[in-house]
Amino acid sequence: MRRLLPFFLLLLLLLPSPALAEGENLLVNGSVDDVSAAGFPTGWEQDMWFTGEDVSLLSVEGDGVEGSCLRVENISINDARWAQVVEVKPNTLYRFSAMVRAEEIGLEGYGANLSIGGVNVYSEMLYDTDGDWVELTLTGRT
Repeated sequence: MRRLLPFFLLLLLLLPSPALAEGENLLVNGSVDDVSAAGFPTGWEQDMWFTGEDVSLLSVEGDGVEGSCLRVENISINDARWAQVVEVKPNTLYRFSAMVRAEEIGLEGYGANLSIGGVNVYSEMLYDTDGDWVELTLTGRT
């Protein structure tokens, strides 16, 4: 059986801004400061195609850009993410951004990215950031 290299996706400060000019953060616990005793960030949920610790590991880590960050480690190919439902207004421009660090992601998938659930909209794909934090941004109109 071929073993795929694990990949790491670390997100910090996912900051959506409605109408771009207003700059209001719509996320609950976007800075990942509030974490339960069980290790789950308040307001966030784990979402993945295949479940199980032998496929993907999702956690909160303390080595983000400015504090805690969300981590996704895929041990084998999977579509895994930390997610949050955000209420938006129709015909409004939104910008979502996050600081991301990616390591050893194989080129056969979509890499580390920001996405909107239920639609085929993705930010730039990152496969390895050489240990650096890189800002990803996704802008769109509802």
